[in-house]
Amino acid sequence: MLYEELNLQEHIQAMINIYHLNEKTSWEEATRLLKIFRLDDKLNWFPTHFSKGMRQKVMIVMAFITQADLFIIDEPFLGLDVLAVQDLLTLIDEKRESGASLLITTHVMSTLKAHADQYIYLEQGQIVASGAIDAISDQVPVMLIGEEQTNG
Repeated sequence: MLYEELNLQEHIQAMINIYHLNEKTSWEEATRLLKIFRLDDKLNWFPTHFSKGMRQKVMIVMAFITQADLFIIDEPFLGLDVLAVQDLLTLIDEKRESGASLLITTHVMSTLKAHADQYIYLEQGQIVASGAIDAISDQVPVMLIGEEQTNG
């Protein structure tokens, strides 16, 4: 959540304070993430000047500086441009490799296909399928997993 009264720098500082994070290492990580998402020159900007994609990037930066063991991320790709999607996927891979767990909701499973090891497919709030993508692909609509249909 972004507050209209706080600029980007103040949002990051608030996150550091709220989670009692190490000031130095958190700002180093924030600076790295801001550069990745091309926001490093926007520290004095207020959310009213951010596009939807920029707001999404700011929330990603704020979440990832916490160095949590578990990230619960709802539709992180909405509003992101192609470059930002690739940057986020790289960060997701980094977090996984560092031992963090990520629970990500998305309507476009194909975006995460190479970046997730387990899937849960829901329809109307009920689990329809769960497991590795190869194991559940016959239970999930083709358009969601991004596979090409072939005429046999």
